Amino acid sequence: MLFQVALRIAKSSLFPSAAVFVGFFTGLAHAAEVSGPKWPAEVRADYGISFNGFEIGHFRLKSKVSGGRYVLDGDAELSALLGAFHWRGITRSSGRISAGSLKPEGYVFNFKSGAKNGMIGMSFGKYGVKSVSMVPQIPVGAGEIPVTPKHLKHVFDPLTSVMVMAAGVKGNPCAAKIPVFDGKQRFDLVLSHKRRETLPLWKTGGRPVHLHVCSVKYRPIAGFKRNKAVAAMAGSTAIEIAMRSVARTGMFIPHRITIPTIAGPVDLIAKKFDILPAGSRRVAQIQ
Repeated sequence: MLFQVALRIAKSSLFPSAAVFVGFFTGLAHAAEVSGPKWPAEVRADYGISFNGFEIGHFRLKSKVSGGRYVLDGDAELSALLGAFHWRGITRSSGRISAGSLKPEGYVFNFKSGAKNGMIGMSFGKYGVKSVSMVPQIPVGAGEIPVTPKHLKHVFDPLTSVMVMAAGVKGNPCAAKIPVFDGKQRFDLVLSHKRRETLPLWKTGGRPVHLHVCSVKYRPIAGFKRNKAVAAMAGSTAIEIAMRSVARTGMFIPHRITIPTIAGPVDLIAKKFDILPAGSRRVAQIQ
């Protein structure tokens, strides 16, 4: 969902030259095995959204895990050009955690921009997306590569994918091929290790905090048109996500996402995390 927010910005009328690029992280191909992490009972995360260094909005994410089920809520709001541009998106995803695998069941994304409203909903079956609904309905455009039933197998919605990435791959958050479907477009994200960073001590209360910086490659598959914008995004080597580990959980938290556009970089940067470990009443805060 975090990538979805950043790239909804890039798609908007505010940034017309940016590439079409929507969705966040999903898991590994097919089974999406994520055994190992200890899922917290609840996580609340706040992110600031900036364009060319100017903050233009926020994104809030909340997750709840209980009884082998999960519910995820995302709320993003953008405002720019002295209020002339305003966009808000509210997302919810729910599903099951079974045998170390995340199994989404439902996803809904509502958005509003000026006088325009819309909704994308998906339901999931055993092998992938079972149904898709849109209001208003978006027809397949001329020259667009159509999405087929084959493309909808073994994929995740953008919000569930946040949890899958949080699990990492055998302790490595930068080693995954990620199949994504957001209701309109099917694409892969391929993550690889780029570098390590250490946050300034004044930002961490004097404790050294290390980040895994992953390079992210975008590979469009269906639901898009072949044009210069898509080609530019697919050829980019500058998309990054910096992941921060959460002590004693085996999990990672997205700390920063950077997505270049022709008009300038879009950044999502974490401001605060509240984490409630399973079986605990004490909330741990990470800033």
